[in-house]
Amino acid sequence: MNTEVIDKGRVSPQTIMAMGVFGVGGLVRSKDRKLLMAPKTEEVERFNFDPIKEIAYLKQFGEIVRRQQLEVEMATSLTELFLCEFSHDYLWDGVKIVDRDTGISVRSLAENCEYEKNKTEEIEKELRKGEDLVVRVSPKNKELDYPDDMVDFWVKGEGEKLTWMRFKVDMDPESLKEFDEMDKEGYRMADLVEMLSLAEENKGTSMRLIEKVTRSLRTEFERAFGEKIYTDGEMMTRMYVAIRLEVERRSEEAGVETKKDIVLVREVLRKYLYGRLTVKKMVGGGCSSTSQSGEFASVGIIIVKTSDGISFRKGSTEGLNYCRKCGCWYSGEKCPICD
Repeated sequence: MNTEVIDKGRVSPQTIMAMGVFGVGGLVRSKDRKLLMAPKTEEVERFNFDPIKEIAYLKQFGEIVRRQQLEVEMATSLTELFLCEFSHDYLWDGVKIVDRDTGISVRSLAENCEYEKNKTEEIEKELRKGEDLVVRVSPKNKELDYPDDMVDFWVKGEGEKLTWMRFKVDMDPESLKEFDEMDKEGYRMADLVEMLSLAEENKGTSMRLIEKVTRSLRTEFERAFGEKIYTDGEMMTRMYVAIRLEVERRSEEAGVETKKDIVLVREVLRKYLYGRLTVKKMVGGGCSSTSQSGEFASVGIIIVKTSDGISFRKGSTEGLNYCRKCGCWYSGEKCPICD
């Protein structure tokens, strides 16, 4: 592919903002006129959801708030993956929005466009008031190079983290205007996203589904492993991958009813909790270059009871029961060793 590096000064602020690439090296334009990120030397790999950082973040909270925050962080991460058109992480220093990597203020990048400059100032004004969530509509506009109707969510995270998520919507002008002008105070992000008709929303996929699966599996993991889901990176990764795979599985089913509580299939749940996990790095993931997924294999150590005694073998655990005491699998009502 023949490419040329484009100076940021020649790219309109709204185009840069729409691509969510502030401070990621130069922009590259290919022959098909798509804007791409130029390679950046010594780029530090960032995951869409980082268990190590999450553990450190959760230490500051008590039991109830910690539980809620973990669910929010995981659900928000998966919303970026499945529903967002664009997303990017910025920093909020208490006065202005700045790029995480370069320290350049978003307002300075919008100097050449009065509309974007005013819009940025409005967002920063709301953040200075202490708002944790700011929502703005960006309707299609040929003059400003907005080809689609978009809704932007600015969400405060841990410390100075500020995440921008842009959703493409398929709504008539009147409905979009009503949403823009409504009083959004007291609404959660999930409630507001649910009001939108998302252009990228798949059958059965919604933020409501993501939240319900997250809450259900967090409950099951905490019941099985207790504090470990908040303090152990491998356990938190297992839970995150399980939630992601369950959302994907349910999204593929036609006519998923998300208003009801999520009921997990027993065999599937056991695989999530105890199956051998192989983690995979996936390209993409909101503002990051990679995200985490994986596979759960139904393989384990099986207790085999015969007339000659007890033996062990490694194999498929489908249809067997798991013993938390010895970590082995068995058939029947109780473990031949521990009970």
